[in-house]
Parts: sequence; C-alpha cells; structure tokens
Amino acid sequence: MKVAFISSLERSGSTILDLKMASRSDIVGFGEVWRVIKPHGAGLGSVRGMRCTCGKMGNDCSFWSSVFSRIETSGAETLAERYEIFLNVARQKYGDDIVVVDSSKSIQSLKALSQIKNTNIYVLFAVRDVRGWMCSIRKAEKRKKEMSWGKVFDADFGYFFWAFVRLNILRAFPLWLPNEWLLRNLRILKNLKKRRSRFLKVSYEELVFEPDNTFSKIERFLGITSEQQGIATRTDTLHIIRGNRTAFTTDPNAPLRYDTLWMSKWKSSVVLFLLPWVAWYNTKWVYGYLHRKTSEK
Repeated sequence: MKVAFISSLERSGSTILDLKMASRSDIVGFGEVWRVIKPHGAGLGSVRGMRCTCGKMGNDCSFWSSVFSRIETSGAETLAERYEIFLNVARQKYGDDIVVVDSSKSIQSLKALSQIKNTNIYVLFAVRDVRGWMCSIRKAEKRKKEMSWGKVFDADFGYFFWAFVRLNILRAFPLWLPNEWLLRNLRILKNLKKRRSRFLKVSYEELVFEPDNTFSKIERFLGITSEQQGIATRTDTLHIIRGNRTAFTTDPNAPLRYDTLWMSKWKSSVVLFLLPWVAWYNTKWVYGYLHRKTSEK
C-alpha cells in the first residue's frame, strides 16, 4: 500500500493539498491521522463525537468506527500499532491499490509509519511563502488563545512543552516568526534526508497557480499511471476528522483561490528586506518551480 505523507508546518496548505489529491481517482484523504489515533491526551473519546467530512460523526463513520473498535479491542497502545490498524482497515475497505493521504505533518508520525511492513511511504514536503504563512499564523492566533500550561502536562510532554515555548514566548519577539519558518522547515528537510525518505517539494503557490502541472508531478512521484488518473467517482474519498477547518468548508473539485491577504500588510514587505537569509530560502523553496519553467524554455 502507498501512503502519501504530507510533512509541513501548520498553515502551509497541507489540508488543501489533501483535499485536492482526494478528488482524484484511487486516492483517499484522511487528514491528520496522528491527531485522531494518538495514544496520549484525551484519547479516542475526544474524536468519537467529532464530525467526519463524510457527513457522519466519528463514532458512526463507516471507516473511523472500524478503526476505533479495532484499536480498543486489540489494546494497541503505541502510535505505530495504531497506525498499522488504521492502514489495515483502509486496505480492507479500499483495496491495496489506493493511495492513502495522511497530512499529520510531524516527524513522530512519519517515524511510526516507517515501522509498518509492506508500506511504501512517499513524502510531500509542503511549504508556503513566509509572508503568507506569517499572516495566516497571526490571523489564527486571533481566533484562539495561546496554549495553556495544562495542555503541556495533559499530553505528550516533550512535544507540547516546546510548542508552548514557541507559541507563548518566542513568538513575542520581533522577527522571530520568519526565522521560525526557516528553522522548522530546515528541520523537516534534515529529518527527511537523515531518514533517506523519498520526498517531493510542493509549494502552496505552485499548487494554486500551476495546479495541473503540480498534480502531474505528484502523480509521477507516486507512480500513478495515466489509466488511474481522473476525477474520483466514489462518494467516500474523504474521511477527515482532524485538520484545518477548510476541510469542512471547501469543495475539493472547486478551483483554488490564492490568499492575498499578506500583500496588503506592509510588514510583509519589510521582512524579506531585513532577513536576506530567509528571503533566499523563500525564493528557492516556494518559487523554484518558476526558475525550472524558465530553464526549460
């Protein structure tokens, strides 16, 4: 079975990529699987009452209800064990030929997936223009409060402690956010290369402005043949419970629209001028596809 694992920062277009991939044949999107099956925190009880993109609650969803019952019956405690159950249910429901899309993002999730036999993992490294990413982060921060200390001790300590420090302390410093974008993306790439993972870089800008070329590139990377391509005819190609709210408000078959909000913020223009090292990586990662097109002419 093939798994297309989306590794990225939050607010980098991973949910949109998940949705658009699931609109194609032989691809099923499951959102942030890690956040659904994770063994720590509130557990499965917290997601049973959440709505799935199939229209049913998690506990009534034909796919996730099977995953939940098997996890509880087997007593699976580690993330790797739960991922194996998840993939077995997907295989039984959709067959071995489908591509499972998991937009969990985190290296911990990728590590757990790598422990499962007979699973071919293809990583999509999604990245977004640092200016658009910063604007989206600030907009999201206005909608919800910073992470509380209680969250740190209520779940996986190591993971949530550093998230607390990043969200509540470091982001208070001027110019930290663009440097965070750079450092965290570099960390993702370092881990992918260290693990010798097969990965393909896809920028949010490339996805929006060059959708046909981008998906052709993704399909070649995943080894999907021309006979398998096309718009999906199934009605159950999406089973997302945890992910960006756009998963529940966006039509997977609708044309993508670029979020231009950052262009009206004067601070966005100043960032790349003050931080040339960030500007260099931003051009390389996000707009590299434009240079490739120019060189091919």
